[in-house]
Amino acid sequence: MNYKKISDELIAHSCGTFSKRPDQYVANHPSHIVTGNGCRVLGSDNKWYVDMVCGLGSNIINIQNNYCKESIFMPMLASEIKKRVPFIDKMKFVKTGSAACEGAVRYARAFTKKSCMIGLGYHGCHNVFIAAEKPGLGTVDEGYEKFDSLTDLIAFIKNTVKLNPKHDIAGCIVEPVRLDASESVKNQLIELRNVCTKASIVLIFDEIISGWRVPNYCFSQYWNIKPDLICIGKALGNGFPLAVIGGTKEIMDCQVFISNTHNGEESSLRESLHTIQFLNRFNLRKLWTRGGIFKNLMNKILPVDKLQIVGYNTRGEWQGEDSFKALFFEQMALRGVILGRAWFMTCSHDVKALHQVLDAAEFSMKVIKKGSVVLTGYIPQAVFKRN
Repeated sequence: MNYKKISDELIAHSCGTFSKRPDQYVANHPSHIVTGNGCRVLGSDNKWYVDMVCGLGSNIINIQNNYCKESIFMPMLASEIKKRVPFIDKMKFVKTGSAACEGAVRYARAFTKKSCMIGLGYHGCHNVFIAAEKPGLGTVDEGYEKFDSLTDLIAFIKNTVKLNPKHDIAGCIVEPVRLDASESVKNQLIELRNVCTKASIVLIFDEIISGWRVPNYCFSQYWNIKPDLICIGKALGNGFPLAVIGGTKEIMDCQVFISNTHNGEESSLRESLHTIQFLNRFNLRKLWTRGGIFKNLMNKILPVDKLQIVGYNTRGEWQGEDSFKALFFEQMALRGVILGRAWFMTCSHDVKALHQVLDAAEFSMKVIKKGSVVLTGYIPQAVFKRN
């Protein structure tokens, strides 16, 4: 495998960390590192070298996981992502969903040479987004305006372009699906895609949560609505810190500086490669079906007016009366089930485990209906109250 050729074709700026890029070294160096052992690294040229760069200073005991050059697993993973999400021309690997969304904003601004951003939903903890919250303590306004609905967002774009064809909007970032995966949302996203195209606004889909959780890997492909940039994270690394910004070649070739010592560390890339190889379309469809069945069965056990899972088949939230929710969660914990605000389905949630959860829910509801139990602890509080 020609790792340098793949990196040049699929990875923005050919690297995750600029200091590891081949042109930062003299000739006769390998383009990538296969592995490390003690103070030595095995290059992609199949030669061992004594490494005096030590993962840009991130190694102190021995050379492992983070190398002087990018790991071969970065172009390997990029190739696998490209196979599954073909509309991505190039990509940039980062460590968190927040960093991916912030990076996508930077790409949009660099490409359009405009500064203002608009959007809908939560896109991480970086300044550009948190400054739009009230109070966004410790932040500086970066010209990001947050809307309450797709309807308002689309209307704003249409009105702005009508009044000012030379507007200053660089990009629009949205979670295509947060909880509502209905046909009406799909139709609004199609309209949003159209108005952004007409207005020359970079459309960014934040699929940090939904990516790798739906049939055909992401809602962008599931519904055939292609954004200019897409952010995928969370499930991408299966518990390891990894996220990716993907997009058109024209945008991703912009000379944007996004570099981090650990953007290309090996363990996350390895795990992501294993994850993507496991999640074929059959396994994703099976996960989607099983999650839908479980969600429906759980909602039948729970009282509709007090608590329900709201969301799509592999991701949702427990919505209802806070006091009842806390009481139910407390009773479920006594029966070996941990519940929190968010609900997710994984491939390891087999039939036995799901039956255990459903049985625990039925028993918990019985004791709650009898009125023989009361809340012994406290009602959980939101860490961050979003606008």
